Amino acid sequence: MKQHKQRPCRNFKRAFAEVPLAKSNADAPTPVVPKEEAPKRESVLAVSTTSLVIDDVEVGETLPEEIIDVFDKHGGEIDWTCECENDWIKLEKYKGYIKLKFDPKPGVNRGRVYIRDKNSGQAKRVQIKIKVHEPTNPPKLRVADDPIDFGNVSKGAKLTAHSLRLTNLGDGDLQPHIARKDNWIEADLYGDILEISASTEQEGDFSGLIVIESAGGNASIPVKIEVESGPVLGVSPNPINFLTVEPDSDQEQTLRVKNKGSGSLDWTYTKKGDFFSAERRGNEIHLRLDTSNVGKFQGTVFISSDGGEVTVPVRALVKAPAQPPSQPVGSGFTDIAGQWRSSAGIGVFSGTGPTYQYQSTNIMGVVVEQGTATVNGNNVAMQGYNTMVGNFTANLVVQGDMMSGTIVTGMGTVPLALQRVSGGDSGFLNQLASLFGN
Repeated sequence: MKQHKQRPCRNFKRAFAEVPLAKSNADAPTPVVPKEEAPKRESVLAVSTTSLVIDDVEVGETLPEEIIDVFDKHGGEIDWTCECENDWIKLEKYKGYIKLKFDPKPGVNRGRVYIRDKNSGQAKRVQIKIKVHEPTNPPKLRVADDPIDFGNVSKGAKLTAHSLRLTNLGDGDLQPHIARKDNWIEADLYGDILEISASTEQEGDFSGLIVIESAGGNASIPVKIEVESGPVLGVSPNPINFLTVEPDSDQEQTLRVKNKGSGSLDWTYTKKGDFFSAERRGNEIHLRLDTSNVGKFQGTVFISSDGGEVTVPVRALVKAPAQPPSQPVGSGFTDIAGQWRSSAGIGVFSGTGPTYQYQSTNIMGVVVEQGTATVNGNNVAMQGYNTMVGNFTANLVVQGDMMSGTIVTGMGTVPLALQRVSGGDSGFLNQLASLFGN
């Protein structure tokens, strides 16, 4: 055998990367490959149904509510809106669903509900069809064809309205309304009751129509009235004013009542206000003012007749007597100690002067005012507190048994008059005085 001297070897001239020089018994580590994240899915708008059909519905039947679920097909969150332009379909939006309520009319009712994804713009349309049976008998309007005749009335008279019922001889809703009427006719529709009246402002014979239109046909209602001149109430003067009146003076005014129309005028009157009296003499009312109290007063005389009604305001201002010039300072003072009566109650001045303590009670014996009074000559300056109007001041002048002037409160300036109480009232006054601890 031929032997060779050649020694085996490897040629690495064309090798790439690292060349393994020896075999290792250790396990080589597994390289870590980064995990790819799953791509984010876009929301997909989905609804539980896109079609809703309800047949065989009776007229007037109340349908149950329907629910349509709205969700993302991939299970995520979705921001959505819903809308419907059909007035017989009402939508209520909740989280994840819509509640539908229906009020269909007789016949076939078709509608659509649109649901949109705010972010992606995706939209779904839900078609709705509800069939309601037509009424077996359509509505039919029936109105009494007798004319409404108000007869002969006086100008300006108040009329009693005529009531007329609209009858439906068929089924369904009549849906009546007043289509037209003459301008002198007054008419209002309350359900199926028609109220009819007429104006009496103009004289003459009037004939006209009220036209009623409905789903069951139309109707024309004749209306007639004859307006005559008749009695018309006239009152003068209006208002009655007793202004700037002196106390204890005679004051009377006359209110004249006359008929400005034709025929005979029948009238009566009532009055409101205790500061004046009223007496009828023929076609006149004589008003006499009670001037025993000073102040502002307001009342009314109400006259009612077959030719109209009139309210006459009655106003009066009774002023306190003029104040005499005050005495100079240092000339002494008038003693005002004792009880003094006003229109509101009894006042008591206690002390020896010139400064007095003052308390006043109402006719029930309840103390309503307290304060002080300082006298300079026959001038009296008061200040105190009233339970009704708060703080007050007053400037008065003493003339014999009368003390009068003005009192100023937060509500304004008003006249005030007090009269010294005589000894004949001592029993009642002693009772009042006991309330003051005197």
